[in-house]
Amino acid sequence: MTLGTFMSHRRAGVADAEAIARLHIASWRAAYRGLLPDAFLDSQDLAERTDMWRGKLTDSSTTVLVAEAAAGLLGFCACGPSHDPDADTSTVWEIYNLHVTPDLRGGGIGGRLFDAAVSLGLQHGARISRYGSSTGTPQRSGFTSTKA
Repeated sequence: MTLGTFMSHRRAGVADAEAIARLHIASWRAAYRGLLPDAFLDSQDLAERTDMWRGKLTDSSTTVLVAEAAAGLLGFCACGPSHDPDADTSTVWEIYNLHVTPDLRGGGIGGRLFDAAVSLGLQHGARISRYGSSTGTPQRSGFTSTKA
């Protein structure tokens, strides 16, 4: 697949909640298997995760971007003002979640979503962008940065 030809990104809406939840669960299972207990990963509930994403998608402080192609959802990125209580939310933008369909990792989808999220932060006046990973390393989540 040539991503430049087939991939687009846009802001997600509530109708995207189930597809985002499905990808989120698949991504967690692929990235965190061996790091988190199998029972925990296998018990992830699609209905609960869908409800969680419906809530995020109706929260005006969170923006969710989706990358998609004709075949469906390729990845998503949730971002917005920093949740860090010590941060100045007017200048610090945070990427809360960045997930790509496991089979498509390493193909540039995450990088494009990352760039779109940083651009959005700049549009909102942010001067600092942060990305955090619950594993401590973005690479474990399938993300590597080539930007200096």
